Amino acid sequence: MVSKRLIIPSLVISQLLTAIPVLITSLLLIEISQSYAVEVGVVGQVRTVASAVSVVTGLAMAGLSVKYGQKALLIAGLGLMCVSAISSSAAPTLWLLLAAFALYGIGRAMIRPTNYALVGKLFSVQERPKFVSYNIIGIASAYLIGSTITGVIGDWRLVFLFFVLPTALLSFVLVMFSIPTADTKTERLAPSQQDYLHAYRGVLSNKSALACLIGNVCAIITQNVVFVSYVSSFLRYTYLVDTAYVSVVFASMALITIIGSLIGGRIAHRVGRKRLTVFTAVLIGGSAITFMNIIHLGASLVCLAVGGFTMGIKNTTYNSLALEQIPEYRGTMMSLSEVSRYVAQSVGNGIGGLILITSNYQILGLVLGIFAIIASMIFQFFTIDPTKGSDTL
Repeated sequence: MVSKRLIIPSLVISQLLTAIPVLITSLLLIEISQSYAVEVGVVGQVRTVASAVSVVTGLAMAGLSVKYGQKALLIAGLGLMCVSAISSSAAPTLWLLLAAFALYGIGRAMIRPTNYALVGKLFSVQERPKFVSYNIIGIASAYLIGSTITGVIGDWRLVFLFFVLPTALLSFVLVMFSIPTADTKTERLAPSQQDYLHAYRGVLSNKSALACLIGNVCAIITQNVVFVSYVSSFLRYTYLVDTAYVSVVFASMALITIIGSLIGGRIAHRVGRKRLTVFTAVLIGGSAITFMNIIHLGASLVCLAVGGFTMGIKNTTYNSLALEQIPEYRGTMMSLSEVSRYVAQSVGNGIGGLILITSNYQILGLVLGIFAIIASMIFQFFTIDPTKGSDTL
């Protein structure tokens, strides 16, 4: 019998763990660069390395998930996070820090999709959206809890040693005791899980599953660029606010997103995964456009709040929708979904940077906001909700 009291913290803490290293490089990037006497832009490449490795690992995980148990993969990912935390805190050179972040990229790409796949295996179709929302909350909580603890500790090496490492160890122990071992044995006995190529084909040849991945790329482009990457620079450039003000905005945004995730997790099965994904994608696109085009700080922040709230709901309902597409290949589907997120972040940041070089923030909000609206149309016309009208798979 699965202990839900242990499952909840194991999901939240393991997902929170995957977001902390990137948060550290954002908050303490200058201090890290000073440690190695290099330019800030050079140190920023640790995130590039982590993202690139996560894409490759995600593609590999889409195949590995059909052979190995989800619990085993999750434990392996958490083990790599432990090694990465120790290596990062002790790295004497930038090259070794890059290697440590490569390990982090592998661990992150193993943990996130595996958590979603476990939700599909351990809980009923009615309960899954709620537990999917806990995964989203875990990531968003990094910006609330992680930023505060990082700021208090101050030294980036100590943050890895006394925050990231204990969090990884705690998550490791929780997973060991909360996830039933029998689940992994059942997976290995399933004869349909021996063919890696069949798993890839099973997902990519399914029109609805493929549409989910493409729609997610479009939606994440809007979310990541408008509501994450350029929020700080837009507010500081347009309204001349200081960094302390922006940090409060970020914390508030994280809290609003968490609330949206909780609500989404509780209404998704009743209202409909697809319906909510479509509706919130439209609101995300509209909020992105108005956030950067309305000429008033208060109104702009309201649009930002609406965007954060609907992002929380959409991330939960989209992952719940993706989780149900091909039940026999949940691990493969969620791994490819995670890959689509990394691809969207890379493509979106490239497009956003190009727009700002040639134009302004208003055009950035308009162009990038349209991507989420396109995503809503893809979800509406090309995806299906396998759970609609049914309580069981």
